[in-house]
Amino acid sequence: MAYHGYELPTMEPFTTDQFVGDGNLTKFTLSIPKPVTARGILVTLSGLVQVPFDEYYLDTDGDLNFQSAPGNTVKINVLHLSQPKPVQDIPDNSIGTSKLIGDLVTPADLTVSNNLQVAGSVLLGQAPVGPMEAATKQYVNRRSSLLSLIL
Repeated sequence: MAYHGYELPTMEPFTTDQFVGDGNLTKFTLSIPKPVTARGILVTLSGLVQVPFDEYYLDTDGDLNFQSAPGNTVKINVLHLSQPKPVQDIPDNSIGTSKLIGDLVTPADLTVSNNLQVAGSVLLGQAPVGPMEAATKQYVNRRSSLLSLIL
């Protein structure tokens, strides 16, 4: 029977790494893309599943480190359970006002290069001011600099 539903995403095959222990080596370099966390890989020694953080961990380079060296000729299999996805950088000037909703707060000064339209009240410090009243008066903000709103 044919599949009727959403289009399935194209999946890359899981990345696997295979090593052989020598009884001395505890660090093994994993293939790229490197896993983000030890829980992002499934590690087996001769078919026995190892516990992340108890029996192995990833160092700051994303390489596999065992708490004690796997024995001589022990087969080490590493299955990467996920693949990192690149984070897209949002280009400057690409977000319009239709994407901005809710109570927006800026961590620094807000500079408006064109006209500023206020559809509701203006809150300066702790005193709410109506749009028409704000447009005809001058106010001092928290930094003691003059704020003029002109209609």
